[in-house]
Amino acid sequence: VYKEGNLALAKTRGDGSFGEDITIKANWIKDIRSSLGKKISHCEIRGEIYCTEENFYTISKEMEKIGLEKPTSQRNIVAGLSGRKDHVELSRHLSFQAFDLISDELKLKDEHDKFLHLKSYLFSIPDFELHKNTKTITATIDNARTFMSEGDYQIDGLVFTLNEIDLHDQLGSTAHHPRYKMAYKYRGDSKVTTISEIEWGVSRNGILTPVALVKPVELSGAEIRRVTL
Repeated sequence: VYKEGNLALAKTRGDGSFGEDITIKANWIKDIRSSLGKKISHCEIRGEIYCTEENFYTISKEMEKIGLEKPTSQRNIVAGLSGRKDHVELSRHLSFQAFDLISDELKLKDEHDKFLHLKSYLFSIPDFELHKNTKTITATIDNARTFMSEGDYQIDGLVFTLNEIDLHDQLGSTAHHPRYKMAYKYRGDSKVTTISEIEWGVSRNGILTPVALVKPVELSGAEIRRVTL
């Protein structure tokens, strides 16, 4: 969140209503700008914090050097560092891409316009393409599948969004997701393991959830020991 052009607050998505304040860590991430200058006064920028493969190895070495437990995967390192109360300087090895811009100061007509504004504010943005037929959509899906195995950071799919922002307002959102976006995800890794025990967890809303303790197995570079059932 930017006020008077300066970064005022950074927080995680959390449960969709309440997130964790990570402003101190965000100030260490070079891709999160501390000031937007005079380009815009008040706005909210939404995006994703991630870790490149190269930076993951750098973080791993640094954490071992200062006596911390070595991280197990790129997928877990961002959540791990975001939740830490100490060694916030490790966040300097993380990256950020912006994908949404919310402001009463702008009259954005479509998603393409939104990305151009984010780029003008010097944010790193995801690759995006305006599709007009299924042929280009198929090519993008194939390219993303290649990136999953050869890219320098991890993705699990794509997001397709209706370009016209007027349609966003008309369609609205469910409690889970906006109706004007569609996630396209690839089938993840799967392996067979053995359940050794089942624990019951209670959420803040009083919902009981069974959690299986399983024989450790590696998936997508992460060691899995607990599985929500």
